[in-house]
Amino acid sequence: MTHVCSSKGFRGTLSSLLLSQVLFFLLGAISAFQLQPTTLECTGKDAIERVCKFHNLVLHGPDIYWITEGGETPSVPKIPMTWVAPEDQHDLDKQLKYASMSDLPFNLAHAEVETAKDAILWHRGGLLMNLAHMMGEMTPTIHGLICQHLGYCRFAEHKAENDIQVVFIDEGLTNDLGETTRTVSQTWGCLSQKPWIERMEPQRANKVLVMQTALAGLGPTCRAFGWCSNPDVQRKPMPQALMHSFRDRMCDCMDVNPDAPVQAAIPRVKILQRGFAVHRSFLNLVDVEEQLKKLQQDLPFNFHILHNEGLTLKEQAHEFASADILVGMHGAALTMMMYMPVHSVLIEVMPFNWNGNHEFYEPLVAALEPMSKLQVRGLDTLTHQQTHLFVDNFKGDPAYIEMSSDEKLALLEQGICPERPGHPCGMWWMHESAAALDVFALEALLKSSIAEMGQLQHMQEGHGRRNKVLEGSPAALRHAHSRRRLLY
Repeated sequence: MTHVCSSKGFRGTLSSLLLSQVLFFLLGAISAFQLQPTTLECTGKDAIERVCKFHNLVLHGPDIYWITEGGETPSVPKIPMTWVAPEDQHDLDKQLKYASMSDLPFNLAHAEVETAKDAILWHRGGLLMNLAHMMGEMTPTIHGLICQHLGYCRFAEHKAENDIQVVFIDEGLTNDLGETTRTVSQTWGCLSQKPWIERMEPQRANKVLVMQTALAGLGPTCRAFGWCSNPDVQRKPMPQALMHSFRDRMCDCMDVNPDAPVQAAIPRVKILQRGFAVHRSFLNLVDVEEQLKKLQQDLPFNFHILHNEGLTLKEQAHEFASADILVGMHGAALTMMMYMPVHSVLIEVMPFNWNGNHEFYEPLVAALEPMSKLQVRGLDTLTHQQTHLFVDNFKGDPAYIEMSSDEKLALLEQGICPERPGHPCGMWWMHESAAALDVFALEALLKSSIAEMGQLQHMQEGHGRRNKVLEGSPAALRHAHSRRRLLY
């Protein structure tokens, strides 16, 4: 008797056999890998400077497991996970659980198992909720850690199939932050091609992540506004070399040339205008535009009004990269200044009550020097110019409702907050205010900035002419001849 197998049945049988062999191999590999006990190596002379590498660390749902050997609980040093003190409850050593392979409270055969060659455990606090804190503080700090300790220093080194896995160990965000959520997710792609993992997510209840190498700790350096200078933090600024490699990473990710010079002959001036719904807007742009058009009769420059809302992060980066002079209200969007051309100028305008407070961007610019040669110039708004506010927004605010009629008039007409102790108007006003731009102060800054760019162009042209003359000089010919001897 001859047995005939249909091609369909044969393919199905072969597929089943292959699938079972693949599953057997994968489960065997994972089990064999997890049978290895967890090990730890740390650098740094104390907890402040400590950065640790865990090998064979396991995440099951919200629980982080150290796989023990012989039932003995190891001694793990203090591993701080946040700059802000006192925040000892977030130390990683206090969040570890210990179990041998036989005591693990989950069954590998029934769990969804993932592996990560390299991972970093991170406590983000509130830094993910604001683009400036995310891109100006958390992102360069993570870059410094994964560059120094895992070798991921360049954007080109990240491959989606085998990229670093970031695990957020704190509670996730409870709400969608709209524009911030969108831009933050795009920023994250410059650090890792893998989606981050939320340790506390309920849907991870039956998922297991095996981390072959997991990085934890902050190390001795700090890139965080207000906290680095706090005596309780006791950390040094990030080295310039790391900040330069961070800027290179971000420029590479956004397809921006980090060495592009300004267009000194006819500078490109951009005024960043935020929508009224998100506040920090300029209220008198019509007057500003009229004055700038008059100024164009005497000075060579182009200008236009830039609206960032709706643009992707890459589009925003390219807008800043093509601005030689950018005027913007203090806010998260100005973090994009890291993409601006070499020798460019950022004019940071402060809303009412923040006059003179330029401490956020100046240290970031200093950290990028001398790479970007960006200049930050402050322009403060004047109290009497705060005459138009978002009345509809204020009417529903508890702080506004509590005010007397005289206090409301003083606020709406003069920008004066109540002087009663404990009244929250001050902080509320700082975040919700718009401002009228001081046209004449802006004009003075533009004139000085454009004049400096003209001098820069003159110097560059002078160097160019000098180099061209030298190319044919006897000294240059002798130098070229000697170089040929060295090369050949």
